[in-house]
Amino acid sequence: MEGKIKTLIKDLGLEEYYPRKLTREEVFKVSENTISSDDLNGDPRKIPWYMLQNVIICNYEGRSFDFEESYLFPENTAPQGKLKSCNVKTQVSPLDALVAIFLCCDNFFRQILIEKLSLCQIAIPLLMPVTDVPNKEWELIVWGMRTITKKWKMSSGSSCQKSMVVERLPIVSALRIGRPKISKSKIVNCIINKNHDIFINSGCKCGNVKRQLSNGLLEIAWYLPSQKSRNAFSDAVTFINLRRNASKFKSQTSFLSKISLVTIAFVSCADFNKQGAALLESLHSQEGKVIIILDGSKVTKTLKKIKKKGEADKKVQYMRSQDKNEVKISGEIRKLLGSISERSNQHRSIEECIEVAQRLDYHVDESGLDCLEAKQSAKQMLDCITNEGKQKELPLQMVTVQIGETKKEQHQLRNIRQENLEKYVIRLRNKVKYLRHQQLAKDQQRLECSTYNMFTASLSHSALKRKYFWAFVR
Repeated sequence: MEGKIKTLIKDLGLEEYYPRKLTREEVFKVSENTISSDDLNGDPRKIPWYMLQNVIICNYEGRSFDFEESYLFPENTAPQGKLKSCNVKTQVSPLDALVAIFLCCDNFFRQILIEKLSLCQIAIPLLMPVTDVPNKEWELIVWGMRTITKKWKMSSGSSCQKSMVVERLPIVSALRIGRPKISKSKIVNCIINKNHDIFINSGCKCGNVKRQLSNGLLEIAWYLPSQKSRNAFSDAVTFINLRRNASKFKSQTSFLSKISLVTIAFVSCADFNKQGAALLESLHSQEGKVIIILDGSKVTKTLKKIKKKGEADKKVQYMRSQDKNEVKISGEIRKLLGSISERSNQHRSIEECIEVAQRLDYHVDESGLDCLEAKQSAKQMLDCITNEGKQKELPLQMVTVQIGETKKEQHQLRNIRQENLEKYVIRLRNKVKYLRHQQLAKDQQRLECSTYNMFTASLSHSALKRKYFWAFVR
């Protein structure tokens, strides 16, 4: 894997940024150069910058690309071995390019990139390969998603806005065994939003290009109920998608089986083998529910035996996909998921998945010492504000809010009613003066506040720890 990563990084011209050297300052550097899809022809080194340029401005279509690269080869039929030019389609997958970009981003720019992907409603890498951490092959992205918040309509009718890392939600995972006739990612897209391709699939531009780095990748996306009366689910749901044949990635499958409320397995009947059989039997023994979609009517004896055993277990549901289109299949799966999620309280947050990841020997992106210490310091400061209250811990801030509201009224004069205009303006001006004096009197109090002392202490932290601290506080 490491060899493939370095080869692709070199092909994309990202050697100077690998690993984790691409910063926010570098990407947001002011430049007159803009890259269009027409500019990609013949130069794969423009692909990362084309994708970044489009994702940063929230252009959803910028994640996909297609270009031709000219190769020279000997023409056997030509005299004296003349060279002939031939246009050949590139073999760089959009998912591979995205993984390569993530491998080059530092942790702080990853947050920005993930925010932009989220705004574009593009699936976010949750588990991806890692090469710069000794004895680790996979990395769980938690820090990168810390800033993601989503707003949705709850079943009670009220709206809520939550952090997607700490919010406990039902997790639905999707994987395939073998090479089914139907597209797993396309079906999951239909379940979440039939009008939008959140997960790249064979129907997308370059979606069928052979992947090298993104095999075994876990991507995450969310279904969020809206104000519409016909919501697929009564509450928000987390969807995780495993790339490539799950029987070749036992570690990822084990991770998903431990965290998922429901696992959807798309099974190919034509190339069902011993590895697939072992994986299917392991899914039957997981804690959560299992929905298995078979893509044909002819099944092997082994599959029939497993199917018979699974049908006796109420937590396993079998479906057949032949003679059904994607809309029909996704509709049936959506009904099953809706009934399961309403009856179950088995919810889990991304933060709670860290323990499972560590047991499987995954690296977690916020497991660095600077990050952990900054997280602890920020938690202590925020807990202090919560426990003691803003009046005590942030006395100047409360007065500042009142001053702001009074100055706003000076300009808008919304509450003047029948009062004389000149007298009303003078009264507001005097109120601002009084609040300023009150603010000055409370200025000494801030020195006694634990919150203030903790924040000023952060200024003496190392540069990296300080950046983590401020990011957590934000």
